[in-house]
Amino acid sequence: MKYSKVLITGAGSYIASQILDKIDFGDSEIFLVSRKTLNPPLMSNYVKANHLILDDFGDEDSFQLVQNFLHLRTDDCLLVLNFIGVFGSITSIDEINNDAFHSELKQNLNPFLTLSKLIVNCYAGLLISFSGGGIGGDNLETISPSYLASKAALVLMIEGLDKTYSERGIRFTAVSPGAFPSRMQDIVANSLDGSVVSQQRRDEAKRTLNSKSDPTKLIELINFLIKNPEVAGGRIWSANYDQLTAKNVAANFGKLRRVF
Repeated sequence: MKYSKVLITGAGSYIASQILDKIDFGDSEIFLVSRKTLNPPLMSNYVKANHLILDDFGDEDSFQLVQNFLHLRTDDCLLVLNFIGVFGSITSIDEINNDAFHSELKQNLNPFLTLSKLIVNCYAGLLISFSGGGIGGDNLETISPSYLASKAALVLMIEGLDKTYSERGIRFTAVSPGAFPSRMQDIVANSLDGSVVSQQRRDEAKRTLNSKSDPTKLIELINFLIKNPEVAGGRIWSANYDQLTAKNVAANFGKLRRVF
């Protein structure tokens, strides 16, 4: 699939800063969206990129703003890399604030909905989002209920939307990038609520913050998915554990399923 345009949302995130200059976008026109001005090193890698500062990507008006920013046409083939994510409040279920939970849920899901509406108006394309929190794995992240709920919802949304639009050449997928020394790890490491965040979990976060991140596997995965949208679609991929192959991928690989 040859992409005419690339939209990178949350371009100012830590993970984005670690991998973007190693992603092969070919000769596609690149559009960056962030909540603040990007630092010069990142922008220098994309001197021809268009840049939009947008404080709330989940706002209802953001759809039209970004559509105009992209000069989106019905014959465009659009690649989207969505780095937007909010970790949310660390709390136990018995102390959760319902209003805060729903607000944080919207902050994670509304940008995905906006991007989905954008891409389905194109001729073809691929939307790559990020799904952390150990969804479906042994290291399930339970300390932030809103983060867990939004990532769980994202998994099935991606599978459902991909099934609906794949025949039109519009694919949806997500990546679990592994642990990076990001703001999320800083929040966990400095949490003072021992009843919610165990000492072991805090120590893990501190080790991540003090280690040098190696984005090699994530870069390889993103480049693979971009080149193989028909394999990428409808699946959740792990940068650390999945073997990258376009052949012999099991039908339910990368999907949430009950095991009998």
